[in-house]
Amino acid sequence: MTARPDISVLEGGELSRQEFREQLVEPLLEWAAQLPGADPESELTIASGTVTPTGFAHTVDTEGDASSDDLTHMQLTNLPEGSIVQLRAQDGSRVPTLRHGATGDGQLLLAGSADLALSSTDLRIWFQRVGPNWVEIYRSQPAVDTLAGAVKLTGIVSPSQITGNQNNYDPAGLAGASTLRLSTDATRTITGLAGGTDGRVLVLENVGSNLLVLAHASGSSTAANRFLLPDSADLTIRPDRAVVLRYDGTASRWRAIAHTNVVTTGKHAIWLPAAAWRPTVTSGCAPLAVRETTAGRPDIPWLLFDAGADEHAQTIVMMPPSWAGDPLTFRVVWGSDATDTDGVAWFLQARVLGDSDSFDQAFGTAVGVTDAAQSAAEDCYITSESAALTPAGTLGGGKLLALDLYRDVSDDADTHAEDAGFIGLLLFYTVAAGSDA
Repeated sequence: MTARPDISVLEGGELSRQEFREQLVEPLLEWAAQLPGADPESELTIASGTVTPTGFAHTVDTEGDASSDDLTHMQLTNLPEGSIVQLRAQDGSRVPTLRHGATGDGQLLLAGSADLALSSTDLRIWFQRVGPNWVEIYRSQPAVDTLAGAVKLTGIVSPSQITGNQNNYDPAGLAGASTLRLSTDATRTITGLAGGTDGRVLVLENVGSNLLVLAHASGSSTAANRFLLPDSADLTIRPDRAVVLRYDGTASRWRAIAHTNVVTTGKHAIWLPAAAWRPTVTSGCAPLAVRETTAGRPDIPWLLFDAGADEHAQTIVMMPPSWAGDPLTFRVVWGSDATDTDGVAWFLQARVLGDSDSFDQAFGTAVGVTDAAQSAAEDCYITSESAALTPAGTLGGGKLLALDLYRDVSDDADTHAEDAGFIGLLLFYTVAAGSDA
């Protein structure tokens, strides 16, 4: 084939029809045949590692129809500088492997300096002649569930350390990132992430030494930036762990599709029945009593708290090592002999005690819940969940948690004129590890 004909052939004077055909039309047709789409594909068969392309589009078959073969060179004979050649396998059961940098004229220079097996007839690769070499300029991916080679992610971004909880997190470089390498100065929460487009996949790596929490469906971030996480629970990414997110354009949310030992933090609970508590030495409630309803039916084990003065009960539990040290919440289960609809105010205060800590220290700030009877004696009442309760002391798992429960009869909501029977308390906490080992 030839290079694009020079228009100067028309400037040398009058041409005969034969000269016009030979000097302009035929070279022009030959040159046009090299252009993408100008001619149908033609087959090239490897011979001693070499093929000789004659146009743009070719299929490549192995020598002697072998199951595999190496293609190391394409001859330069027919195609001038700048020409483009497209190759694909002639038959998916016979795999030519394009070898990078075999040296010499006509060698193939592939992206990433890596060989490529044409393992599917859907995989196409384009080369352009640059000097004596064929340089890869494009490759497609076959419509199958395997990749024809190693996968390498680019766009690795390391934002500055996170020093506070993040809403609508949008670090520099996010738009072009495949991976965010994140670190924090303490346990921090991300409530939402910008940059979501349908199908986008993003890896979050915790490269620091503190916990990183992704909050499920948090209202602190714009709806389209929120996370839709498994079990509708927050995810804690431990140090040296990662999570893979994919943006769901239909739901307009980031979904977690894979992780490496990520902890599902959602609330865990400890049930502390009345029998686990004791009246305090000072201002204590009545000792544990059992109220019989009807013989053969459930009895009610409870601690009775008087209506005339604040009375207390305490217990001590060893918190699981997996406790994150985050604030706690609770619900109180109680009952009454009364048949009115008056209310009761329950308050809880707490202190964490570690090794060598003194017991003779004050509790943290108390948090209360209120509830009202429902006109019937011997009913079971369960309060709503409390606000966050932060114990005094250095918070963390594997330590004692001292709890002090009291009825605050001076609270405006406490109008119950009778004893209130404490049946138990459900204590909620979050975890920061996959086990308590």
